[in-house]
Amino acid sequence: MAFGRLDISCDAAPSQACLVFGSLTIRVKRQVLACDGFASPADDVISLSRKANRVIPLQITLQDWWSHEPATNDGIAGSFPPAVQISFSSEVLGVAEIDVTDQFTPVGSQGNAFTYHAESNEWRLNLSTKPFKEPGTYHVRVTPGSSEYAIVRNDFTPTCDMQFVRQ
Repeated sequence: MAFGRLDISCDAAPSQACLVFGSLTIRVKRQVLACDGFASPADDVISLSRKANRVIPLQITLQDWWSHEPATNDGIAGSFPPAVQISFSSEVLGVAEIDVTDQFTPVGSQGNAFTYHAESNEWRLNLSTKPFKEPGTYHVRVTPGSSEYAIVRNDFTPTCDMQFVRQ
């Protein structure tokens, strides 16, 4: 049985990638950014007393999954920076996790979006814990700023996340 050759050209936009396997070319339409997780102190579970009003500095680095180039303001599809989504799990068994992102009050930035700092190649966001008073676990996840890209961890975990626990 003979097989013919199939030539496919790939004109990928900057936010896309072409994967070439011999004569097979696959065009990836959605940009994928890799995250190594949060920098200290958010790289571990943070425990807070009920009355503590702490600001947790969130710092991440992102790189293009395919090219390994740093993901900067200009390098993200649609130029929409990553943001945080915050959910809450109470200590009561059987109660589902709820989204509390709308309670978030940013410190020194706009909305729940990270800002890019070129000198350190970091995305930063200061998370005030003041509005999150209920005892329980708060999950903070990095989410894409638009549907034009995805964020995954370098270890193939679906998202970059951290937790803080209110006693």
